[in-house]
Amino acid sequence: MLHIKNLDNVSELQGIFSNIENAQNLLTKFYKNFFVCKKVQDLNQIKTKGDSPVDILLVLLIVPFIHFGTISGLINSVYYNFFSSQKDVFYRFKNNSRIDWRSLLYSINKRFVKIVKDEKHKSGCIDSDEKALTYLIADDTLLKKIGKSIENVGMVFDHVSKKMVLGFKVLTLGFFDGKSFTPLDFSFHREKGKNKKKPFGLRRKDLKNQFKKQRDTSTPSAKRIKELDESKIDVLINMVKRAVDNGFIPDFLLVDSWFICEKLIVSIRKIKNGAIHIVGACRMDRRKYVLDGKEYSAKELLNKFKTTAKRCRSLNYKYIKLNVIYKDVELVLFFNRVFGQKKWHLIITTNTKLNFKKTMEIYSKRWIIEVFFKESKQHLNAGKCQSNNFDAQICDFTISCISYIMLSLFKRFDSYETIGGAFEGTKAFIIEQTVAERIWGMFLEILRELVKLLDIDVLELMQKITSDDEKGAKILKILNALNSTSKNDDFYEENQKNVA
Repeated sequence: MLHIKNLDNVSELQGIFSNIENAQNLLTKFYKNFFVCKKVQDLNQIKTKGDSPVDILLVLLIVPFIHFGTISGLINSVYYNFFSSQKDVFYRFKNNSRIDWRSLLYSINKRFVKIVKDEKHKSGCIDSDEKALTYLIADDTLLKKIGKSIENVGMVFDHVSKKMVLGFKVLTLGFFDGKSFTPLDFSFHREKGKNKKKPFGLRRKDLKNQFKKQRDTSTPSAKRIKELDESKIDVLINMVKRAVDNGFIPDFLLVDSWFICEKLIVSIRKIKNGAIHIVGACRMDRRKYVLDGKEYSAKELLNKFKTTAKRCRSLNYKYIKLNVIYKDVELVLFFNRVFGQKKWHLIITTNTKLNFKKTMEIYSKRWIIEVFFKESKQHLNAGKCQSNNFDAQICDFTISCISYIMLSLFKRFDSYETIGGAFEGTKAFIIEQTVAERIWGMFLEILRELVKLLDIDVLELMQKITSDDEKGAKILKILNALNSTSKNDDFYEENQKNVA
């Protein structure tokens, strides 16, 4: 079984933040590459006098990498002497309803793709990634807020603490090309709830006191506000279609069990004549699947075929593979559980050619978006904006996404790409593992070490490692200790064999 050299490292941006001054120099270099985008230059049409909107955006992008990670902190620091702009200039820019942040983010993503291609061409690197699988990954995360006066804020359910907290849910769609994850699109959401006396979990007095802003219905900002109360499934389907229209056509869409439903499956399979397949966890609920002309629920199928379960020795899993029809769509159901445990899970895919191990490997890449959420919050101020203006909230999260894309580009050529074609034959020894490889390796290591000792849910454990800093650090510390113990045991057994 695979041993991971750096088991405590599931970071995508590891090392970049170790030297702030170096990070600033590198970022300045890459900003020049990205700022030639037409959508970025179009920002200058917003205002013709005073500070250039492009220059203002540049400052906002640099802010997370300065010791004072907010505009307020920047203004009160020695760095502010280098800028001529007054503080109101930055706030007016963030509050501008006419800026199309969604189009700007797509433009940055397209520039990322072009730079990667150009750099490979310049370096003479043999492109071995042409046949690599690509993925769209979708999930939502919680952005906690302070103050009920923030425009459109409400109480939303936190799946980590199992409590209602003040904030927004942000549905994010990202693209993973096998080496780098880049956020393509996102939408803010709130939860109205069933209590009519307290819509969105707030008293009517609190809702009345919230900040309100009049917007032209044709502005990008007004369209964002409409998404607040739309179904996440509907918004996700539109996001995938928008990604395809912008040239990001994946092999797979990866989602968690919260998103798997008839509408999503049917809609995604219709895009590009079925070019996009789905892999996702699925609840074992009352929905019916057709097998041999008869309808069964997931639990009924599990009970019917439990005795036919096979064993995947490399993963130490037992699994059942069933080809079924769901709402006129062909699906493969993989019932699975860790060998020796009782709890079964269900992974589904619309690609009927995949085997169990490959499906699990593909699904593990879904955790990459959890790494993005964790690192963008930890390093790039995602969700830290406490402005009452909803437009500033959209601006803030977009800037975090753009910063992540730029850092991903640096990480890619610093760690994942060869210097030139001459190193192609030995690149396995000189290139750092991608975040996907580290996550898959960690998944295998968990199976190898902890499953022998505890009756645990491996999928839930992976979720905690990638999304919860405190719990993840403790779990990884245990794994490192177990890993060291295991190696010592192997050494002892090997010496005993030699003595014999």
